[in-house]
Amino acid sequence: MRTAEKVSAATVALLLLVAPLTSATATSAPSCPQAQTAGWRPYGASPEVQSACGFSIYQVSSIASLPSGGSVWKYDLPGGGQAAAVEPPAGFDPLTANSAQLAEYGIPPEPPASNAVSQANWIAAFGNSTYEQPPQALLESKENFGTTQKPSNIWSGYLDTAAAGTFHYASGMWYSPTVHSPNCSGAMAAPWVGIGGWQNKDLGQAGEQLGATNYDANAPIVNGEGWFEDTGASNYNAFPVPFYGIAGDDFEVWVQYGYISWAGATGYQYTFSSANGPETSYFLRDGNYNGSTTDFVVEDPNGGTENLQALANYGTLDFQLVTTAGQENPINDYPVDDVTMYGYATGDTQAYPYGLGTNDGYTFYNQFDLCS
Repeated sequence: MRTAEKVSAATVALLLLVAPLTSATATSAPSCPQAQTAGWRPYGASPEVQSACGFSIYQVSSIASLPSGGSVWKYDLPGGGQAAAVEPPAGFDPLTANSAQLAEYGIPPEPPASNAVSQANWIAAFGNSTYEQPPQALLESKENFGTTQKPSNIWSGYLDTAAAGTFHYASGMWYSPTVHSPNCSGAMAAPWVGIGGWQNKDLGQAGEQLGATNYDANAPIVNGEGWFEDTGASNYNAFPVPFYGIAGDDFEVWVQYGYISWAGATGYQYTFSSANGPETSYFLRDGNYNGSTTDFVVEDPNGGTENLQALANYGTLDFQLVTTAGQENPINDYPVDDVTMYGYATGDTQAYPYGLGTNDGYTFYNQFDLCS
């Protein structure tokens, strides 16, 4: 009999985006909180403050029942598109659910007992899940996280490479770092995992925001907040989620690509979890999929030739329990590329990965070196 380390109360929502999104016109207002405002959360703010901060806001338009006993919350988007959030039925338990039910509610399949490490991690993450109603409004940021090539001035980490269509799954866990006082103003960083995006634009990615946010250019994803983004044909901006990392605690992300039965569509699933916090899971419909890479990255979110930001000093980021393709596959089961981040203007090393292979290919480190 397996046992689960109980985690705290959890929240799960499942999102379906069915048409390209266009950002609503944002209005600037002095009432938007600053990045250092302690405890400020975009999803806890009033619509007036959300609008003043530059978010596109999509209110729930209808709620419909599902045959399984759950419900679908729908959000109308510009251009005739629609988003939907699925609320599981009362008493739903991932530990007793079948594979179809797990997929329906955005929860990755349980690893086999033969992989004790991955299975224990999964049970700890989903062993005591409870669920709340989806948000009354879905927010879209103006922030973007990019695709790139090697060498890179925005990425640092490891990625697996294979033939197109190989990878449908990636997961990773890191301990949310304390962001040290930067030497450069407006500094940012974002650890994430993803599928695709290496020398192609079809990328599904999810991670954590670290450091300051430039409110003049972006609706604010605050320090420690989770986010997801699809850079495929629809090229959505990043969506913040009501999930927040705490310095020193684990921040876990699963990214999957596949078919969702209730949606009648394929797309990316993004699931966030922590042993000391909630779970939340989202689904984006997108037929543009490459699947030739899985990515485990720290990024300068506004790096590159446009909107250049300094890299936040996150110290050493410890990636743990990273898997690729399936729950039982470590990164070095596939051909691996390592990526060092170089300063766009100076060419100096900003961040670099190391240590893959010293722990069976499941863990590595990413080291901050220079903010600009």
